[in-house]
Amino acid sequence: MPTTANGLRYPSLSAAPNVPQDVQNLASDVDTVYGPLLRRGPYVCTSTTEPSSPATGLEIYETDLRCVRIWDGSAWRIHDYDRQTYAPAEDFEVANDTSTSQTYVPGTLHGVTFVAPPTGRVAIHFSGWVGSTAISGAGIYTYMSDYVRAGATLGSGTDVVTPSDDRALFFSLNNTAASGYKYVHDSANHQVTGLTPGASYNVVTVFRCTVASGATSAVNKRWLRVEPA
Repeated sequence: MPTTANGLRYPSLSAAPNVPQDVQNLASDVDTVYGPLLRRGPYVCTSTTEPSSPATGLEIYETDLRCVRIWDGSAWRIHDYDRQTYAPAEDFEVANDTSTSQTYVPGTLHGVTFVAPPTGRVAIHFSGWVGSTAISGAGIYTYMSDYVRAGATLGSGTDVVTPSDDRALFFSLNNTAASGYKYVHDSANHQVTGLTPGASYNVVTVFRCTVASGATSAVNKRWLRVEPA
């Protein structure tokens, strides 16, 4: 029996008429082809196989980008659910944390969890007061960086983006006398790409000192924000 491009069967011109069976075949095929769309919500496709001539208001779910979109009559628009799921996340930590560690440490755990957007990209912004007790000597610095891991548990998971002096905030001033801490305020931002859309991640701020003795590093009033990009 011949079928249409969508898989609906119809009788051939040479077949004997059988209206009850032909109607039953058509009903069954319509249910098979269009039933999932009518009963189960959004049409399932990928970002490269979206319907070419959709009706206004049609919803689709793109399996590769894990997002729901609606056709507004001229373009596919991101669903409000996705706007909420991939909304910016931010946190502010006021604790004054100190350390003499030459490797990055979190101090008071400060960070956010987020869900990677359909693009697999996020922009990370962070700032804070960075300080030191250093009173002399070149090369005595404090660095504060971000640390991105996979998973929704803050401060743990598989490394995605490790801390780096190259994108860190830093303190490079020396006190003129042993009079406690001196601080400067700094901020930085960068983009993280290649994330798995719909997957959970977490990012924390960490800091370190560049010398083993002679200075103690400090960070205060740390702020962090993650935005879909």
